[in-house]
This record gives sequence, structure tokens and C-alpha cells, in this order.
Amino acid sequence: MNNHKPHISQYKKGEVDRLKAIIPKYKVIAVADMTSMPSVQLQKLRANIKDSVLITMSKARLIKIVFEELKDKIKGLDQLEKNVRG
Repeated sequence: MNNHKPHISQYKKGEVDRLKAIIPKYKVIAVADMTSMPSVQLQKLRANIKDSVLITMSKARLIKIVFEELKDKIKGLDQLEKNVRG
């Protein structure tokens, strides 16, 4: 019998909780793959839209976990989850 439980870092638990608190507050949610975006371009984008849009980044696997937990509460989240790679 294997009683091994995977260790989940406190950071990841905190990140999942943070995302679960943020997502229900907004009517519009977008997911984008930012892996190949140059940092200068990302900084300019953040500066241009900082007053009207919240940009937050997280690992794809953590986003999928949050979407899975919230999909019964938020309509259309299951469709958005299909577009998250990782």
C-alpha cells in the first residue's frame, strides 16, 4: 500500500485561492498565452490598460484547477478551460 501524498507548495495553494477570489468578481475573463511575448511589449501593454483591465498571470495547471472548481458557479468557464494549454 502506498500512502504517499503529493506535496503541494504553499505558494500554489495560495495562488489557487487568489484566483478563486478574483475570477468571480469580473463579468469578462480572458486567457492568453504570454510565453512568447517580449517583456518590453508586455510592460507597455500593462501600462496602457492598467486603469481599465486587471492583468494577472499564473501557471496554466493552476488556472485549470481553479476553472474546474468554479465551472458550476460561472457559466461558460468550462468552454474557456478547453483553451488553456498545460
